[in-house]
Amino acid sequence: MTATSGEEAVELLAGRQFALLLVDVRMPGMDGFATVERLRLDLRRETPVIFVTGASDEAAMHRAYEFGAVDYLIKPVENRRAAREGAQPDRALRAWPRAQ
Repeated sequence: MTATSGEEAVELLAGRQFALLLVDVRMPGMDGFATVERLRLDLRRETPVIFVTGASDEAAMHRAYEFGAVDYLIKPVENRRAAREGAQPDRALRAWPRAQ
């Protein structure tokens, strides 16, 4: 599942559970940190998060871990499998459904 903004991500995630979220730090509207904060506080979701950003800003990296991130990736992130599966690197959030 893919969202292009923080607001869209919160809306999409309100009705579903996911195993992992990749969240861009810089998104239109709400940034990645505010998006995760809304997921944690409003939706009470503790889904593991990996933050992704184009900046190698150490302060942002520390902030990501303070928000409970399991990892922090700096773009571009090369992933041959994602490319084969048609992943779109310009999307703000990517989520994988939990196995039933």
